[in-house]
Amino acid sequence: MPNHPVPKASLDTLQEIIEGYYEAADTDELVEDEDVEEEIESSSDVIRRQKKFFADVGLLSKEGHDYRLLQAGNNIGRALAFDREGEAAEGLRDLLDEWEVTEELINDIGSGELVKDEVIDSLAFITETDPSTPRKKTGLAALVDLFVWTGILIETEGGNYRIADTQRQSDSVETKQTEEIADEKEERQDQSPESEPSVDGQEEEVRVYPQEEPSASKILKEGQFSINLDLSGDEGPENVKKLIIAVREGLEAEVPEPQTPSENGESEGHRTLTSYEDR
Repeated sequence: MPNHPVPKASLDTLQEIIEGYYEAADTDELVEDEDVEEEIESSSDVIRRQKKFFADVGLLSKEGHDYRLLQAGNNIGRALAFDREGEAAEGLRDLLDEWEVTEELINDIGSGELVKDEVIDSLAFITETDPSTPRKKTGLAALVDLFVWTGILIETEGGNYRIADTQRQSDSVETKQTEEIADEKEERQDQSPESEPSVDGQEEEVRVYPQEEPSASKILKEGQFSINLDLSGDEGPENVKKLIIAVREGLEAEVPEPQTPSENGESEGHRTLTSYEDR
């Protein structure tokens, strides 16, 4: 996972700076640290150190050395400016839900509980941040508070931290939907007919039907008999037609009396099937 920047100020300072961006710029407008500084009490240095984190979660967009205020940042800043913290927290939660660090943290905590230092250590590992420096340790702690403020984490009465039930339900529903889609796709593949490539390279559907086993003879009713004809694939349709007509006429005719063999050894009444092909 790529390195993700973390904030370097407390939760209160982060909220103040987000509000300052709303006061200093409009949506999709480039914003300078000094412009934000004029609207709030924090210095431009403090503001500057938060910009990479704000851009990483989707409040700002980075364009070279400049930063532009995005719609989400404008909406959250406006909610804070008009004391609608619940709306602001909900808007930031939507961004954090899409943040890769949040997913990793949820997987790390799972269904258990961690003390704050353990959550900080987990975030430090996920974001590849050294928690030994005071400023970065403050920022990691602020990130924990940010997760609590947005409702992703819950602080228990014992001072531990766990994943919010709503977050678990959301993840469970998403996982279930993903599994159902995969199962449905696999079922459709199992039920689809066999395919083979056609001449133009696309798959052509080939339906397979059960075939009756061929038999050398049929069991017929008493007084009936069967004739098996072997035809090669080279036989023309007209010859096949003549052959069938000849067989039919032969079956309808009376059986003649035995004839005297002729000079060529065949009886005069004997005619081969081949002779009918010439009719």
